[in-house]
Amino acid sequence: MTESAILVQAGDTLALVVQSRKAGVETVPFRQTVILQTQLLG
Repeated sequence: MTESAILVQAGDTLALVVQSRKAGVETVPFRQTVILQTQLLG
């Protein structure tokens, strides 16, 4: 199983974005998830 994780900070809010999958985490969907989460927190 492969996992990708990143911390996203916006003001006083800190979020941990984690994705895991048996076949491995795809780079593009993970990057899109991080971008969307950053926009939501921004």
